[in-house]
Amino acid sequence: IVANIPYQISTRILLHLLGEMGEHNPNRPYVSEINILVQKEFAERLTAKPGTKAYGAITLLINYWATTEICLDVKKENFMPSPKVDSAFIKIKLRDKPAVALTNPKEFRRFIKAIFANRRKRLSNGLKAAGYTEQQIKSLKLSDNLRGETLTIEEIASLVDNINNISG
Repeated sequence: IVANIPYQISTRILLHLLGEMGEHNPNRPYVSEINILVQKEFAERLTAKPGTKAYGAITLLINYWATTEICLDVKKENFMPSPKVDSAFIKIKLRDKPAVALTNPKEFRRFIKAIFANRRKRLSNGLKAAGYTEQQIKSLKLSDNLRGETLTIEEIASLVDNINNISG
């Protein structure tokens, strides 16, 4: 897929093409790569690394199914009329299989939501605010200062598997 889409619906289009974590999506067998022009800040969110300000839920949702790469920055002055934002041309290459095997995709999505709904909180406090029990949180043996936005997709999957083994 190669496209220049309205920036305000970029997330919805990408999630429609890739589908939800752990669920069948009829589009996926027909899509191997998506090359798309998006707002630069959005491209930075898709390609962000753990621990950076741009790293968030959308980073994990996209990178579950694909690898992402910024191929070219496009300045707003290159358009007529000039928009208010810079753009980036990105390549989203779909994986043959998801980045991590999930035993409970719904719980994985809930965990991600808990991490990024409370970015500035310690992970244990964010999980508590999201409804996880003390027993579940203690079972993870989290460092006192750990913040969820520093975790890789693999680390999150491992924590979710551990939480699934503890009855709340």
